[in-house]
Amino acid sequence: MQKKRKSCYQKLCYAFSLMALGMFLAAGVGCKNGEEEWFGSTVVKTGFGYVRGSVEDGVSSWKGIPYAKPPVGELRWAAPVDPDPWQGVRNATEPCVACAQQEADKFWRAAPGEFVGSEDCLYLDIYRPGTPARNLPVYVWIHGGANVMGAAALYEGAALAKRGNMIVVVIQYRLGMFGWLAHPAFRSTGTALDQSGNFGTLDHMKALAWVQNNIEAFGGDPGRVTIGGQSAGGQHVMNLIITPLVNTFHRALAMSPALTQLMPLRPLADGDAETDALIDWLLVDDGTCADAAAAAAYRAGMSDEAVRAYLRGKAANKIMQAAIAGPGGGASMPVPTSFLDGVVLPATSWLEAIQAGNFKKVPLIIGTTKYEYKDLMTLYGAALKMGLGVPSGAYSWNNLYDVLNGTLTFDEVLPTAGDQFAYEQSGLLKARKWQYDVNQIARAIKAENAANAVYTYLFAWAGGGDPALEDFRKIFGASHAQDVPFLFGDEEDLFRGYSFTPANQAGRVALQGAMMDYLSAFVNTGNPNPAASALLPWTQWSNADGENKFLIFDADLDRAALVMSNAEATAAIVNNEILTALATDPNAPSPVLTFLFAALGVLPLL
Repeated sequence: MQKKRKSCYQKLCYAFSLMALGMFLAAGVGCKNGEEEWFGSTVVKTGFGYVRGSVEDGVSSWKGIPYAKPPVGELRWAAPVDPDPWQGVRNATEPCVACAQQEADKFWRAAPGEFVGSEDCLYLDIYRPGTPARNLPVYVWIHGGANVMGAAALYEGAALAKRGNMIVVVIQYRLGMFGWLAHPAFRSTGTALDQSGNFGTLDHMKALAWVQNNIEAFGGDPGRVTIGGQSAGGQHVMNLIITPLVNTFHRALAMSPALTQLMPLRPLADGDAETDALIDWLLVDDGTCADAAAAAAYRAGMSDEAVRAYLRGKAANKIMQAAIAGPGGGASMPVPTSFLDGVVLPATSWLEAIQAGNFKKVPLIIGTTKYEYKDLMTLYGAALKMGLGVPSGAYSWNNLYDVLNGTLTFDEVLPTAGDQFAYEQSGLLKARKWQYDVNQIARAIKAENAANAVYTYLFAWAGGGDPALEDFRKIFGASHAQDVPFLFGDEEDLFRGYSFTPANQAGRVALQGAMMDYLSAFVNTGNPNPAASALLPWTQWSNADGENKFLIFDADLDRAALVMSNAEATAAIVNNEILTALATDPNAPSPVLTFLFAALGVLPLL
């Protein structure tokens, strides 16, 4: 009997010990930097409170961690500020809501009048391999989406974190006119940052500051932070390289940065005019004024304080409706770009800042895809059909989606040799100008100092040679953002179901592995060449004629195909390609092709 009582007592003590241990760990008491071991549990202490993540397939993740207060009320169109501390342990196992934006389908086509997301969206996700390792390199990803769409939930960082033995951080930032809005009313109060108009850019800076102050608790090394981004995200990487306000990263990757070909920097005056139009539309919409002329007169009499209160008092959906209905209004959100405000960003272009030596001389990878514009061209199909009659048949470029879905054929949508030539050359030559922008950046960085480390690439994978993907190759191929699933090691292609096939699996998986290994080495050391690797050496850009410029990423059905190239896209070469295309149009002489090139910005470089 005594023995039995002792056994029960021991069990009771053991149970209380486990409870005490659990409370001890949940509070973070006694743990280095307040965190638990990531491979055993996922409660981590940040500077604002504890967060609990989850573990799956050997990778720990924390999702929806706030890095700033919700930018609402008086914080709408203001610089981001620290989040409020919280008590207890915050659940960080579910993706956060996207930033307020117009709803779009998987092909980026906007749904008129449909909006999703929230202004309460300044959150980030963290992925790390499930090991006890500390001081891991950190990769911070800034998503693309023309500054009007995108979300952290679209980027799964687990595969990259695991393969690269790194921490991957994916951030969200304010989009549309919530992220970039300028007006004298907002420049008459607040700090210089509040007055800049570059609120999305300030969000990036705030997220990087959070990483600097908190990533060590997740096992990361704040002294080895790489920023990366694609499209608009690539542009933001370039913004962070030239801003004088940030020194919180040590290497950078700019994928298809949307520079002069899509999203050039602009003066504050452009933003002022846009905001005036926004106010005028709202004044008519809410019945304050009868028409645009009356609204303009009414607005002119509003004080700065009244303007700020009026705009901050409007629902997010109304702000987005007003932006869509602005000058030249259409069905989708206008693409905002960053302002040359002279504080957050210098009053010069990226190229001019680099040429003047006013940039962060960190190792940089920068590159493009072979057909950057093809999956963007289709979005303008209806307008081009209406305005130019391109293509010549019954359908528009927008119907090329129906070819991919199997309801139309390629020849039905582009029935003549001239139609097919115009589509192919528009996509190729616009991409060549995009590549020219990147080459100019690389050349300027090396010209400033030959010791500056810059590596460039061209992504050329277009189905890996699978004959079943001939239509995909002609319609999209190696187009904008097709390289992102390769860098992240995704199991699905960009548009989820069009180009990743069983036939090309071996080759594309090999290419994914190569791209991830190059990036992992770069994030770790600033040099993309892994030690003791069989990968093709990726040499730096050289300004010398005939020397290596960029690495071509491609694959056949069975293996990766990696080649170093010295074929720089110079102004003279690209000009000649454009003029040759105009001269060899199957319908030549064809003024339609000339007008088409002009409409898409495929014009000779000056």
